[in-house]
Amino acid sequence: ENGGFDIVVGNPPYLRVQGLHESHEHITEYLEKNYKSATGRYDYYVLFAERGVTLLKKDGYFGFIIPHKFTSAQLGRGLRKYLAEKKLIHSFLNFTHNFVFKDSAVYTCILKLKNTENKKLLYHSIEDLGIKSLESLVAAITSKDFVALDYDKFSEKSWNFSHGSSSKILDKVKRFPNILEYFEKIPQGIVTGDNDLFILEPIKEKSSTMILFSKKAGEKIELEKEILKPLITGIDVKKYFQITKNRQFIIYPYTLEKEKQIIFEEDELKSKFPLAFEYLSKFKEQCITKKKKYGTNPKYWFSLHNSRNLFWFEQERIVTAQISLGCNMSIDNRNFLHNEQVYSFLKKKNTIIDNKYFLAILNSKIMWFFMKNTGVVLRGGYFRFKTKYLGAFHIPYPSKRVEKEIIEKVSMVLKFKEEYLEKYAKFLSRLQTTFGINDPSKKLKKFYELSFSSFLILIQKTTKKDNISLKEQDDWEEYFQLYKKQLLDLRNKYEKLEDQIDKMVYDIYELTNEEKQIVEKNYPKSNF
Repeated sequence: ENGGFDIVVGNPPYLRVQGLHESHEHITEYLEKNYKSATGRYDYYVLFAERGVTLLKKDGYFGFIIPHKFTSAQLGRGLRKYLAEKKLIHSFLNFTHNFVFKDSAVYTCILKLKNTENKKLLYHSIEDLGIKSLESLVAAITSKDFVALDYDKFSEKSWNFSHGSSSKILDKVKRFPNILEYFEKIPQGIVTGDNDLFILEPIKEKSSTMILFSKKAGEKIELEKEILKPLITGIDVKKYFQITKNRQFIIYPYTLEKEKQIIFEEDELKSKFPLAFEYLSKFKEQCITKKKKYGTNPKYWFSLHNSRNLFWFEQERIVTAQISLGCNMSIDNRNFLHNEQVYSFLKKKNTIIDNKYFLAILNSKIMWFFMKNTGVVLRGGYFRFKTKYLGAFHIPYPSKRVEKEIIEKVSMVLKFKEEYLEKYAKFLSRLQTTFGINDPSKKLKKFYELSFSSFLILIQKTTKKDNISLKEQDDWEEYFQLYKKQLLDLRNKYEKLEDQIDKMVYDIYELTNEEKQIVEKNYPKSNF
């Protein structure tokens, strides 16, 4: 009688629409025709949000707890446009990377709408819990904790809730050229479709073949070297580190002709690589089933789901892990392929600026600040470094003097970190061999933070041996102290250089002292 409800509250289902497409296509056709929020690969909860609004009377209130992914992902484009155009959002409480539900690993928010044209959007976020519980923090929130944001910031594009000084810093960043003026693209790595089948662990190298372990087969296999390519994953990518080694190989049934990638025909694969063909053939029916499921050509059942282009990898590139705490970007000039958990920065042919300059900018605290304020947060404060978010960054064009100085400093950081890792790996290898430790604990891996007495106690606990002779203890103490000093000296050198680089980057972006402090706040400790 009064035209709707005073209040609508709830917790809608968090389900993607793909399953419904396959089983009840007539329903999805109805939804996409009648709901403005049904765009892209939408989720049910965006439809429930739109429907909830239509059930309200004038000035009625709506409150849902839903994933905050809709604020930036493609699946939320329709709902973002609907809510922004009508100015329906009264307040938005963002739980960021904190989980609300114990049995569901979903990042959520409380979306409160008012069925009127709201003048401002009230925003508050809960970042670090400290020693308090999420429940106690929510209970203590008052209206004074919310910041009033102008609606002109919001549209169908990804929403950015930055405000005040943070917003001004982002505006400064955006004054400079977009990153894609220097780079052709920032693609994701290879998507195999079945990592256990195509990605293998090396065991022994022969003249023309290699012995590897296959998770798919659950055993050692022998394959031709020529069809294998060295592969890196997210764990191999570290901050200011020149990648020189790979831990895995990938079966890559393609060849490159004049920058064009061509897949082998089945007969050609069988004749050129009989060992690889025999191995892959054991899983042929599984591969064909997957090809049909994803709508790709089952004729090439042995192909990768998305092989990318081999030419992309045959150049010096900056690479980043897809999920990272802080900026942890590396340089690869060994033509390693990488999986879907790594992204590459492919320079344009006319970009003459050295990759080391870009590496300094992309590893800077400003870059991390940008990602935190424009990207998607995950558990533990990690962020996704995907094309969509990386491609929105802006980089100043350097003067020759600045570029030269940064290149020199970055080169020194790369050198010191390479020395650090060599010494660290040597000590750890000696430790494992001498005491028969296959899998050192986290504490033991950070031996350089221990005193020798603590180190010795840890060794005895790990090996369950207390009969290390005094002479062995003397020898190990000298060896331990030497490597600890060398590692800490190297760490001190590269950390000082990284600080100097960050200060140079601040100046390039023309940040004030106050803005520098904002950028520095809560920057994650390096885990290199």
